[in-house]
Amino acid sequence: MGDQTPPGVYDDLRLPAPKDPARPYVLVNMVSSVNGVASVGGKAAGIGKSADRKAMRGLRSVVDAVMVGAGTLRAERMRLGLDDPSLPQPLAVILCGPEPPTIGERLIRDPAQRVLLAFPKEASGAYEHPTKGIDLMPTPSLPDGRVDLRAALRKLRTDHGVARLLVEGGPKTNGALLAQGLVDELFVTISPLLLPTTGGHIVDVGAGASRELRLHSTKTSGDEIFLRYTVPGGQPGP
Repeated sequence: MGDQTPPGVYDDLRLPAPKDPARPYVLVNMVSSVNGVASVGGKAAGIGKSADRKAMRGLRSVVDAVMVGAGTLRAERMRLGLDDPSLPQPLAVILCGPEPPTIGERLIRDPAQRVLLAFPKEASGAYEHPTKGIDLMPTPSLPDGRVDLRAALRKLRTDHGVARLLVEGGPKTNGALLAQGLVDELFVTISPLLLPTTGGHIVDVGAGASRELRLHSTKTSGDEIFLRYTVPGGQPGP
């Protein structure tokens, strides 16, 4: 008999249909050391082990789109899709500021994967000449110039058919979504590491933005722990 690859902890994951027609069902997935560090030198790569990477791909396989902030993309090269090119690739969404990120150098993607840049519509002039294969989504902005996240989620739902969205950071994006009540579930992998506390956390929680979560499930694989929380105030979970 040949070697058998053990299943991922989220291979059998089922998500509810979104109840809110104005936005997708939103998941946040992050990895952290035992002492709460989620990045070293701005990068999360290397914190999670093989089971975490398999869990991440399991989550990506059940959503329509995967979103990260442009700062996360600048910090490390990454893939926002699935390794198997025969599978449908989720839409890759980059949450941008006034200046376009350098996608070609930072994003590893299958040629079949669509990429969408969500940026403040006031900065449309800077995005006039997109790279081939990259779509643009000008979005209303907040007074501080950042993309209005609620408006961005609405456009993803209504204009791009995104019913389920996975967010993979960074901590500022995660915190802003949670503060506005736009997250339905939070997935956290605890990796068996102790790391210098100068690193970042999974969520930047501002003053007055504290949230109480409800534990949905706990799984283990090797020495890694996989926590799944629902966020009260979001859409009803399973």
